[in-house]
Parts: sequence; C-alpha cells; structure tokens
Amino acid sequence: MGCSWMWVTATVGVLAVLYAVQDKVAHQPLACPHVAADCHFSDSYETARALFRARAASAGAELVTLPLPADPTLSIDIAVLKPKNVREEHQTTPVLVHVSGTHGVEGHAGSAIQSAVLEKFAAGNMSWATATVVLVHALNPFGFHHGRRWNENNVDLNRNLLPDDVFPGVLSKLVTTGGELIKDYRNFKPLFQPPRPWIPVLDDIRFAFNAVYNIAVHGYDQMKSVVVTGQYAEGAGLFFGGLKVQDSHAMLTKFLKQRFASASRVVFIDVHTGLGPQGVDTLITDERQAALRFFDNTTLHGAGDGAWKSGYDFEIGGVDTDAGAGYELARGSTSNYPSVIGWKSALHVTQEFGTVPGPLVLRGLVIENSAWHHGTNQDEKVHGVSAARNAFYVRRREWRRRVAGRGLAVFGQAIRGLADPAIELPSPADDTSGGRFV
Repeated sequence: MGCSWMWVTATVGVLAVLYAVQDKVAHQPLACPHVAADCHFSDSYETARALFRARAASAGAELVTLPLPADPTLSIDIAVLKPKNVREEHQTTPVLVHVSGTHGVEGHAGSAIQSAVLEKFAAGNMSWATATVVLVHALNPFGFHHGRRWNENNVDLNRNLLPDDVFPGVLSKLVTTGGELIKDYRNFKPLFQPPRPWIPVLDDIRFAFNAVYNIAVHGYDQMKSVVVTGQYAEGAGLFFGGLKVQDSHAMLTKFLKQRFASASRVVFIDVHTGLGPQGVDTLITDERQAALRFFDNTTLHGAGDGAWKSGYDFEIGGVDTDAGAGYELARGSTSNYPSVIGWKSALHVTQEFGTVPGPLVLRGLVIENSAWHHGTNQDEKVHGVSAARNAFYVRRREWRRRVAGRGLAVFGQAIRGLADPAIELPSPADDTSGGRFV
C-alpha cells in the first residue's frame, strides 16, 4: 500500500513539474487567416468581446450590452438573431440560448464557438427560420478579463444561481458551526488555500504530496464532494457560492424574463472547459433521454452510456452510484435558469471541453487564487493568471480546431431539434435549490 501511494505521489509530482516546464514552450500562437479555426479565438477578453461585437454586426444581430456594475468597462454582451417573421412583441417562438464565460477564464472556448456561429449566420450558411438565437458572451466578464474562474466577489457563478429566499436555507443547512460541508472543505483548506503565493517547482512537489495525503486521510469521494458541491463560508476560498445572487445572474435573468419568458421551447447550452480528455467535449445534463433526442451518438464520441459520460467517472442523469458521491448536494448552476425564468419546456446542457488532467486543473486554480489574494508583485500575479489560463485554455491548434468544430456541431443539432415539434422537451422542476454543475 505504501509503495502504491509513493508511486502516485511521485507520478503527480513529476507530471506537475513537467507541465510547469511545458507551459513555457508548448503554446502555438493564433495563425489566422492561415488556420481557419484560429480566426474565432482570442487570447484576451478585450479582443474576444471586440470580435463578438463585430461578428454580431456582420450577422445583422441585435446587440445588447449589460455593463458590470462593479466595473462598467466590462460587460455581458448579448447577440439576438430573430426569424424574419417574429415581431418584437411576439416572442413565443422556440429559443436557443448559448452562454460563454460562466467561469470567466473558461470563456475562450465558448466565445470562439459564438464567433464561429455568427460567421455562419452572416454568410447565410446556417438557418434559424423557426427559432430565436440568443448568444450570451462572457457571463462572468470580470473573470474572463482577469484570468479568474471566479467573479468580482470571488464567487463561483456556477454555485450561485439560487433565489434570494433560498440562500438562508442553504446557509443554515451547510454553513452552521460544525456543518458537514464546511467541515469537509476545511479538511482540505491547506491544499486549496495556501497562505502565500506559489513557489514554482517546490510547491508543485508539495502540492502532489498534500493531495495524496489528504486523499489517503479523508478519502477521494470527500474531496470530490467538496469540489463539486461548492461551499458558502470561506469567501476567499475555492468554489465559494456567495451569500446572495450575483449581478451577472440578476442582469441576465431580468433580460431573459423581459424578452423571452413566453418562449414555447428552449434549449440552453452553457460552454465550459477543464474536465475530460483534451479536446473532447462531454455533454452534461439532468435530462439524458431528452438530450439524446437532440444530440445523436456521434456528438457523444461513441455509443451508449460510456460515450455520454466520456471523461467522467459518474453517469449523468440521476443514476445513483458511489462514484457520484457529493452530487446530491449540487446547487446553484446555470441549469436552474429554465426554472428561474419559468419556461415550461426546456432542456439545459453543459458542453465541457477537456483541457489538462484533473489534478493540474485544480493546481491551476490553487496557484491563481493564492496569487490573487496574497501576491505582492506583478510577477506573482502574472504567474497566477498564466496558471489558470493554461488549465482552461489549451493554446494548441488541434484543440482550437476541435472546439470550434464540435461547438458548431452541437449548436446546429440544437437548432434542428428546436425546429422539430415532434421532439419533446422536459418540463423543468419548480425547485431551484438544486442544479448540476461543473
């Protein structure tokens, strides 16, 4: 047993050190116009927003800008493409909502897909004759701009979409003194929240040892449960769900209610990066059977259940297994939007693109968070941003090609499914205290 743990520790340590070296040499710069997919990607929030706005104008989309109250220079931008026969006051047609940047720094992929979609519309190569398309660019503009997964209040937006009157109940259940969730999080606090900026190589090795030690003492399921569920007590910690609904959610909720509350059928796609094999997308939903009616098995990279859960060690869609420990407390994800808006027939899908191995994703989050809260000079801050971006944005041409291609494919299948009234959509649950998230 001891040799086994030593082997795991050594492997993770070597992997982390090699990855730290690889960070500096493996990036392939954008090569637009020579590489078509690269023309949809941007290496910063500012260039991504400018490209989104330009593509929206070329496609003839209505552009709505929602400035972030904490920093009005940052914004959520929304492009709306309506069928020609739909009047402003008549929004009962099917609606496809596509969101990028819920997790800030993960926005490079979703933004690129939206850019590719708008280019197709501008060229007349994609039909949306029966559905209104709503592209939401950078739901978390602060995180996208600063290279953070969290927002301006250190809140994870995919743990935060809860009604204000639900928060007291969540807090009383999960944050009371001695409450199991916060106690579990604090077991791993030395691993998640080092009290100083990261020291390269030394802390890579230390991180590997601490990870293996904590898993050995507390168990993998408990650590995974903490990561998946989030926490509502450590405001400077990882996966903090906040104490109230954040401005990004409040602004988007208001917009969707005002414009599309009466939509007859809705598909909601939220793009993320991180988990799964590099460049492979996994579709995650609570409504597996409904999703299979929209997205065929080629979308899922294979056939059957194994394809659906590609890159994950649990099955999606309510199957209760030991590997899924912790998901019963899942709260506050964007999968709550259908219930919050009040849509009667809606399907929420998360499209997650794999980047680097899971331990390195966590490593990137820890490095960035420690630099954000404890960094005292520019080099430490830059190192933190770089670590997060390297964990969620693979700057390789093949990865960019796959993201753009698969993003367009899933978007196209959603459009075609909405156009077919024979494909039934589920009725969202009224309870918004839950919600699957990644």
